[in-house]
Amino acid sequence: MCGRSVLGVDLFLSVGPPSRSPTFLNLSLRQSQRPCSDPKPWRLGIAGLHDVNVQDYCDWLKSRVKKESHKNAYQKAADFLLKRSFDLDLVYEDQNPTFLVEQGGVEEGIARRFVKDLPLRVKLCKQNEVKADSILQSSRGPIHLR
Repeated sequence: MCGRSVLGVDLFLSVGPPSRSPTFLNLSLRQSQRPCSDPKPWRLGIAGLHDVNVQDYCDWLKSRVKKESHKNAYQKAADFLLKRSFDLDLVYEDQNPTFLVEQGGVEEGIARRFVKDLPLRVKLCKQNEVKADSILQSSRGPIHLR
């Protein structure tokens, strides 16, 4: 009898010379594993208005680059997502920068960074005890509201 685990499913197959005993397959799920175990939460836990959070996140990404063309590309990504009524939770859940590239016309590196940096942004906001929607930009830099 051979056994193998595939996606958390135990597979057992009886092999050998033909006999009266039938070949069988055991597809029992092990409780310790789920077929699609994914440690990331489905929601980022960002307070505030969904559309405002997308723009705030975009502004934060733009503050991390110098080139105006990169700033414009981040804004293009945000505009595309807002036009399609996407919020940051949906972007995080999908983890699909290809969507921004193929349907939004966003450059690949910008699209990948837009998706990849979401958890970092949330972590930084939580470390500073600042909600993602409570950061305003002024000519001197970010103003944190409490």
